[in-house]
Amino acid sequence: MVLGVLLLCQSLAAQETEHTIEEMYLQGDIRTMMVRAEAESSDRDLKMSALEEIADMVEDGSAADNAPIVDILSYLAAESVSNIAREQGRVLNDYPEVRRESVRLLGLIGTDRAVHELEKVLLRDPEPMVTSEAILAIASIDIENRALRDRLIFEAIHRQTAQDNLLASTFLRSVEMIVQRDGNEISPSILAEVVRIAEGHSGYNRAVRKQASGLLRNLQDLQS
Repeated sequence: MVLGVLLLCQSLAAQETEHTIEEMYLQGDIRTMMVRAEAESSDRDLKMSALEEIADMVEDGSAADNAPIVDILSYLAAESVSNIAREQGRVLNDYPEVRRESVRLLGLIGTDRAVHELEKVLLRDPEPMVTSEAILAIASIDIENRALRDRLIFEAIHRQTAQDNLLASTFLRSVEMIVQRDGNEISPSILAEVVRIAEGHSGYNRAVRKQASGLLRNLQDLQS
């Protein structure tokens, strides 16, 4: 009798555990499905709502190994750049702030796939505020391939058609982040770009040139 009761209790406990795991799986799947539906909407506010939900997932750790979430961020980071919706010749989904937030979250996730998507943003996005966020995101990730990191950051600042003070300042901040983490292990091309920005005839404003000069002094102190 006692043995029968024990077996029944074990069976019920197993069923309860299995049910709980199944519920957790379904809840997670539904959560991702809802985020995807909002992200694929043409409405800007719904897209931002999806990004807020993803930010919560990044914070609680449930986004790092969630491939569909990275897919969604990749989709949003490319809106109006490679994912273009038009009506009568007018682009409907040009939301730079959506792309910028997507890029920021990809940087926080920091996986190899996220780095790959950030690379595409740096090479393709025409909006300086999005590119700036991508530069910071790349710099914040401890990438094993440092040559790739430096090349991406250099190309992002070098391909601008006009001197953009925000982009230059962000570039300098990214170099500062790298120096703080890795020491003075930066490529000659990055160093040359910092020197160019610091020059009086570079075309950048005084604050940016001063930021570049301060960074050069810090690099010299590290070598001494």
